[in-house]
Amino acid sequence: MPTDNRPNRQSTRLRSFDYGSAGAYFLTICAYQRECLFGEIIGGKMRLNVIGEIIEEEWQRTGEIRENVSIDQFVVMPNHFHGIIFIHDVGASRWDARPPGSENPTRACRRHAPTGLKSGGLGSIINHFKAAVTRHAKHPTPVWQRNYHDHVIRNERALAEIRDYVMNNPLRWELDRNYPGNM
Repeated sequence: MPTDNRPNRQSTRLRSFDYGSAGAYFLTICAYQRECLFGEIIGGKMRLNVIGEIIEEEWQRTGEIRENVSIDQFVVMPNHFHGIIFIHDVGASRWDARPPGSENPTRACRRHAPTGLKSGGLGSIINHFKAAVTRHAKHPTPVWQRNYHDHVIRNERALAEIRDYVMNNPLRWELDRNYPGNM
């Protein structure tokens, strides 16, 4: 019997959880081999290069082209991306992301999406995002690692903590596990 030399990849997804259901998700998507492909941190601020700008544009576009998706806080880091995304039901959902800086960004309310809209699951949304970035970046090597990390955000407190983490991530770059000296 031939031996399969591929790595044994364990799923990080919650068993029996519907990733197409309405909810809030925190994502981390790493650059291929965690190379610093997206820019650099200078003085605690992320300075995007061309690929970093493409990532930012495509992420914002993700929320614009999908009626069932709202984009919340996100940050492009030198070798990874963090984002909060809300997937809404075709009807009313329990979450509506308010843009950063809005009157009360941690308050959730209802959003109504048009009826008849097919809701894409989280995996499909992320795959389309990664493909769009790769297509536009025209980088000679892969841009992204094969998978991504997700965390289901279950309440307002967790949402507020994750928003804070995302916003302040560039300030903590040298402490980040993805920082080149820490890997």
